[in-house]
Amino acid sequence: MKRMLFLIIFVLSPFVGSQIFSQTLIWQPTNYSLTGNVNTVHIGPNGWLYAGSYSDGVFVSSDKGNSWIQKNNGLKNLQIFAFLNVKDTIFLGSLEGVYRSSDFGNSWEPSNNGLTDKYINTLAITKDRKLLCGTLYSGLFISTDFGRTWNQMQNDFKNKSVNCILTKSDGFVFVGTTSGLYRATQMFDFWGKVDADFKNNTNINTIALDSSGNIYAGTNNGKIFKSTNNGVNWTQVYESTNNSIYKIIVSPQNIIYAATYGKGVLRSKTGTDWEEVNDGLFNQLTTSIVALPTREFFVSTWGNGVFYGKEYEISTFVEGEFCTNNEIPVDYVVTMNFNPDNYFIAQLSDNNGKFTNPVEIGRIQSTTSGTIICKIPSNTPTGILYRIRVVSTSPAIIGADNRKNIRIYKNLSPVISGKASVCHNDVETYSGSTKPGVISVWTVTNGEVVNIDTTNNTITIQWNQVGTGKIKLFQTLQGGKCSDSTIISVTVNPRPEKPVIYRKGLVLYSSSKTGNQWFLFDKPIPGATADSLPVTEAGLYYVQVTNEFGCKSEMSDPFDFYYNSVESEQDEFKIIPNPANSTIKINLPENTVGISIFDLLGNQQITIPNITGITSPITVDISSLPSGTYLVVVRTIAGNFYKKIIVSR
Repeated sequence: MKRMLFLIIFVLSPFVGSQIFSQTLIWQPTNYSLTGNVNTVHIGPNGWLYAGSYSDGVFVSSDKGNSWIQKNNGLKNLQIFAFLNVKDTIFLGSLEGVYRSSDFGNSWEPSNNGLTDKYINTLAITKDRKLLCGTLYSGLFISTDFGRTWNQMQNDFKNKSVNCILTKSDGFVFVGTTSGLYRATQMFDFWGKVDADFKNNTNINTIALDSSGNIYAGTNNGKIFKSTNNGVNWTQVYESTNNSIYKIIVSPQNIIYAATYGKGVLRSKTGTDWEEVNDGLFNQLTTSIVALPTREFFVSTWGNGVFYGKEYEISTFVEGEFCTNNEIPVDYVVTMNFNPDNYFIAQLSDNNGKFTNPVEIGRIQSTTSGTIICKIPSNTPTGILYRIRVVSTSPAIIGADNRKNIRIYKNLSPVISGKASVCHNDVETYSGSTKPGVISVWTVTNGEVVNIDTTNNTITIQWNQVGTGKIKLFQTLQGGKCSDSTIISVTVNPRPEKPVIYRKGLVLYSSSKTGNQWFLFDKPIPGATADSLPVTEAGLYYVQVTNEFGCKSEMSDPFDFYYNSVESEQDEFKIIPNPANSTIKINLPENTVGISIFDLLGNQQITIPNITGITSPITVDISSLPSGTYLVVVRTIAGNFYKKIIVSR
């Protein structure tokens, strides 16, 4: 009985082949309204899916597991272990006997008259429409009146647990028990034990028959045996120690499948070479399996409900990261013959891996496996969950997707941001677009690279050559899956020459006729943009020129101007020594009335306000002045005059 749990020890089986199939069998969970431990799964007479759970009764799905509805009306026990279709009636076996439903599971009624053991393991129907019921403790029961009454069959295993029953069209019946495999004709007049080749592997969980008449038996200790002569002799064809073989079926395509407790689902074309087909089957404690003619499967598990599987004749192989508009090769493998007019078409899913509205990205006319050169459309949004599959046109078959998420970038299309028109010797910073996993390489022509910031993807350049400069940004994905580049041209404009200030009376003039901006000390004078500037206050004046390109000249040398004062050219106005250290001697012009010393910002540092009658030269203490350039202004009756001195220590 399949109610026992065993320690699972994984041992590599010598009977498992390498690449037996090219068909891809992919599993995914059905709706999570059915979870937990499920003993058996079954296809009803109406094509609906029925699941017998370990503790929650019967679940029914009319949409291939997309939704499940609990159907327990009339059941006294919710541990379900077997189903059987007899025309439009469904029978089930539970721990409270046999039940039947004539309305596809909406209601159940007991069918237990004569059953002395109501722990039901398995149900079957013979060629002449007799019902058989295998129990946990009392062997085999038979009903000849559609389950209304049951009688215990008298045989060698009448006190044994019956796990499985196989009825054949030639009238033979096989019964698998916990103590061996038995065979009889449909007359049941003699039961013979047919497990001599099994040796000690006599706890038989499942029996199946293929279209060639071969019989397969699976044992509780992980072995599969095959008989080609109606059970007379057996050959062991698979072994995985302690991974119980719970169910063997033969698909409509005559492929053998086995649900195992620990190795998931096995598949074999011949019954001698086996492969595990568990892609997407994250719980490999499987208890039962059924197949549809459409190569669709359902497998029950111990712990995660029921899984849906589908076999594909076309397998797709591609993985990685790609950019839109870049070419990518998509490999595909097929397992059947296609017509000469057939096209294989590669399709792209949405960013959730769904093919509700697939996008064609490439095609090739072919009859066999190959490679399609594809291009991701430029309008494909960036995403990380894309899938690709290949479909055919003749015949029309939908292939399996590539089974690995693909990252797609919205075309690298690098962008450089920054000034396209600069001035000679300007230092400018340019930024490049950034995306995860993208590597950037900068190249500069007619400029000097000052710094590259790889964290923020910026470059700082000094444009030291007048003319045209260029910046190139080359970007590639890590691994080189795709790349792109962009170039911008930068016009490097000349700067105006440094202007010179000269004076006529109380007016200052610039050597440039246009683009002037006058400054008093370090502040621009509002509206002072002509080539001349009438001076109305004393101070230190500058002028800067801006040309038609917006480039500014170097600031002019300062022009020291104090109202009513001029730079003296008189021989009698002299200062010695110059440069000076602690004192200076000043030869004064006639009629001098005062002396002041200013720094170049116009701040008065020393003043001698009234020196009328003092004999020239005069000695002035400058020891308090820091090193620098100063203006010595003398006020006379005739006007003001100044000279520059340098204090140096």
